[in-house]
Amino acid sequence: MNFDITNMDINILVSIVNMKLRDEFGDLDDLAAYYNVKKVDLEKRLGSIGYKYSVIVNQFIREIV
Repeated sequence: MNFDITNMDINILVSIVNMKLRDEFGDLDDLAAYYNVKKVDLEKRLGSIGYKYSVIVNQFIREIV
Protein backbone atom coordinates (compact mmCIF):
# COMPACT_ATOMS: atom_id res chain seq x y z
CA MET A 1 0.00 0.00 0.00
CA ASN A 2 1.23 3.45 -0.88
CA PHE A 3 0.28 6.31 1.41
CA ASP A 4 -0.48 9.44 -0.57
CA ILE A 5 -0.97 11.56 2.52
CA THR A 6 -1.53 14.78 0.59
CA ASN A 7 -4.33 13.59 -1.68
CA MET A 8 -6.06 10.84 0.30
CA ASP A 9 -9.39 11.77 1.89
CA ILE A 10 -8.34 12.95 5.33
CA ASN A 11 -11.02 10.98 7.19
CA ILE A 12 -9.97 7.78 5.47
CA LEU A 13 -6.33 8.63 6.17
CA VAL A 14 -6.84 8.98 9.92
CA SER A 15 -8.82 5.74 9.97
CA ILE A 16 -6.17 3.78 8.07
CA VAL A 17 -3.28 5.24 10.07
CA ASN A 18 -4.94 4.43 13.39
CA MET A 19 -5.77 0.90 12.22
CA LYS A 20 -2.16 0.35 11.11
CA LEU A 21 -0.84 1.75 14.40
CA ARG A 22 -3.17 -0.50 16.37
CA ASP A 23 -2.57 -3.68 14.38
CA GLU A 24 0.88 -3.49 12.82
CA PHE A 25 3.22 -0.82 14.20
CA GLY A 26 4.63 -0.11 17.63
CA ASP A 27 4.79 3.63 17.05
CA LEU A 28 4.46 6.40 14.50
CA ASP A 29 8.16 6.31 13.65
CA ASP A 30 7.87 2.67 12.54
CA LEU A 31 4.81 3.39 10.39
CA ALA A 32 6.41 6.44 8.76
CA ALA A 33 9.61 4.56 7.99
CA TYR A 34 7.78 1.57 6.55
CA TYR A 35 5.64 3.70 4.22
CA ASN A 36 8.47 6.15 3.49
CA VAL A 37 6.53 9.21 4.61
CA LYS A 38 7.72 12.04 6.80
CA LYS A 39 6.29 11.77 10.27
CA VAL A 40 6.05 15.56 10.54
CA ASP A 41 4.02 15.74 7.30
CA LEU A 42 1.59 13.14 8.58
CA GLU A 43 1.25 14.96 11.90
CA LYS A 44 0.63 18.28 10.11
CA ARG A 45 -1.96 16.78 7.76
CA LEU A 46 -3.94 15.10 10.54
CA GLY A 47 -3.39 18.08 12.81
CA SER A 48 -5.21 20.23 10.25
CA ILE A 49 -8.47 18.54 11.31
CA GLY A 50 -7.69 18.53 15.03
CA TYR A 51 -5.89 15.21 15.51
CA LYS A 52 -2.68 14.81 17.49
CA TYR A 53 -0.54 11.71 17.87
CA SER A 54 -0.60 10.25 21.37
CA VAL A 55 2.43 8.16 22.30
CA ILE A 56 0.51 6.77 25.27
CA VAL A 57 -2.23 5.13 23.19
CA ASN A 58 -0.27 4.95 19.91
CA GLN A 59 -3.14 6.57 18.02
CA PHE A 60 -4.12 9.91 16.55
CA ILE A 61 -6.76 11.34 18.82
CA ARG A 62 -8.91 14.42 18.46
CA GLU A 63 -7.66 17.29 20.54
CA ILE A 64 -10.26 18.75 22.86
CA VAL A 65 -10.17 22.53 22.77
